[in-house]
Order: sequence, then C-alpha cells, then structure tokens
Amino acid sequence: MCVLKASTGMAGVFKNYNGSGLAGEIYCKVVGSGALIGIGIYGGRVSVIVHTIYCYWKIVYPIHHRKYYRRWMIYVGIILPWLVGTAVKMALALATAGVVKGRCRPRAYLQTALAFKVCCSCGTYCIVYFIFCIL
Repeated sequence: MCVLKASTGMAGVFKNYNGSGLAGEIYCKVVGSGALIGIGIYGGRVSVIVHTIYCYWKIVYPIHHRKYYRRWMIYVGIILPWLVGTAVKMALALATAGVVKGRCRPRAYLQTALAFKVCCSCGTYCIVYFIFCIL
C-alpha cells in the first residue's frame, strides 16, 4: 500500500489538495512533481561525468595530476553533482508545479509540453556551461 501511495504521489495524481495549505503546496512541488526522482537521476549523471573527467586526468596526464591534485578536489567532485542536480530540478519544480483546483499539476504553469522542454533544456545547458566552461 505504501509503495502504491508513493508512486501515485510521484506521478502527481493525489486527488485532494484542497485545504492543505503550505504543506500541500510544498509536498506537491517536491514529491508530486517528481523532483526527488529527477535529483537522483541528474545527480547520478553528473557524478559519472565528474568521475570520467577525473580518471581521464589521472591516466592521460599523470605528472600534472600528481603535481596539482589536492584532497579537497575529491570532496568537491562528490558534493558538486548532487548540488547541481538539486539546483536544476528544484528550480524547475518550484517554477512549474502547483496545486490547481485541488490537484497537483507538475506542469501547471507552462502552457505546452514544448515550453516545458525548452525550459528544461535551457536550464540544463546554462548550468553545464557555467560549470565546465566558466569555472
């Protein structure tokens, strides 16, 4: 029963958000919009990218790695993907999900699916560009 209730919550199909107030709105934006699942997926993808870059650096440029490697770089490589995933997915969830007529609508504030795809791809592109090109 708990698994079924959690899966319907992730899909945004709980039937009654009337009178739930701020707690219902937060629950809708965080759980009902699928933001938690998105954070895990996005964080996992960026973790693989960071690990790949680190292994490439260590194998292809071993002298440079020995000279410039610092212990704090590992901590940044572990924490950064999850912070990026949280920032990207929660920003989209907070901007697009909401309670409309007592139901949680994950894409309530963007009129079309195309607008949602453009919003997601632009946000993702800007974050990745900032991390890998500017920093």
